[in-house]
Amino acid sequence: MSVSGYRNRIQFFGADFDVATAGASIGSIGQAARMSVPRGIATDGTHLFVADCGNNRVIQLRISDREFVDSLGNFGSRDGQLYNPAGFVLVCGSGDDSSSVIPSDSTLAAGTDDRLYVADTQNNRVCVFGVSPLRFLTSFGKHGTAPLEFRLPYGLAVYAGCLFVSEYANKRVQVLTLCGRFGINFIPTSIAVRPDGRLLVRSIDRDRVELRTLSGSLLQVRIPRLK
Repeated sequence: MSVSGYRNRIQFFGADFDVATAGASIGSIGQAARMSVPRGIATDGTHLFVADCGNNRVIQLRISDREFVDSLGNFGSRDGQLYNPAGFVLVCGSGDDSSSVIPSDSTLAAGTDDRLYVADTQNNRVCVFGVSPLRFLTSFGKHGTAPLEFRLPYGLAVYAGCLFVSEYANKRVQVLTLCGRFGINFIPTSIAVRPDGRLLVRSIDRDRVELRTLSGSLLQVRIPRLK
């Protein structure tokens, strides 16, 4: 799947990167599913969740027939509201090793639900939604530069019970527990976690991709070359 933000659609691709089926895109089917600058996407295999950035909401779609299921959010900073949501990550069930990072009295108590973490970019926080049904659970973070404070959080990733949050304005990645407790931080913009637990970090200002450990130690640097 690919997000085409400024074409306001999501395309589905097969293994050979051809469009999987004729008309295999979402974005123009029905008023409820119309998107404005979609950003992050996540899936549980049955449903597709989309950060509908320009409409300040989360959309839930059914993958099998690409039909609209539900949506949540509108412009604002109150519980359940969003302002330019971007990065997404879905944590299924209790998540990786969540028993050690989520207290039993937390809103995010282990085993209660699949959870969708959303980078609420302009509100400088991370929002957490339940998905069955789609509903607001909690949020954490505020504007600032200290631990657990954000300036334009954008990319999210999860590995081994840790939530990785990249911040555009602070030029760093914070490593948090799944219930929003601080771990460590280091610098860049977009991130992904490899199956071996190492981080791929894209740094726009230095125009390179870095390979790092979970603790932030630099292992390798690759600088793209123009042909």
